[in-house]
Amino acid sequence: MSEKTVRYGYFEGRTGTLKDLQMCVGDGWKDLIETCFNTCVKHNVHVSQVKEKFGGLRFYVGGAPQEVHDIIDECERLSYKTCELCGKPGKPREGGWIKTLCDEHAGGCDEYCTMLSDM
Repeated sequence: MSEKTVRYGYFEGRTGTLKDLQMCVGDGWKDLIETCFNTCVKHNVHVSQVKEKFGGLRFYVGGAPQEVHDIIDECERLSYKTCELCGKPGKPREGGWIKTLCDEHAGGCDEYCTMLSDM
């Protein structure tokens, strides 16, 4: 059985697997990415970009039915309540870089956020 893919990125002919898209953000959001990915596969929707911005998930697609946008909107909303690193309940934390983290991971937010801003 072949692995599912979506048209992915800004260049024609490129495809991405679920794992490719999940690698764009922390492990805690893997389930959110999977939900968006499966919806895009079902509707044959092009995914242009997946990233974290201002502590939340961003999942950008090309033309898509409202059902796809509704599911993506819900996953993006949930990302602000889900630790990007582990998936436990979290909230946006500031430390030079806004990241949605649980209490456990927020303890190291200053170091983690500083490391990210240096990349």
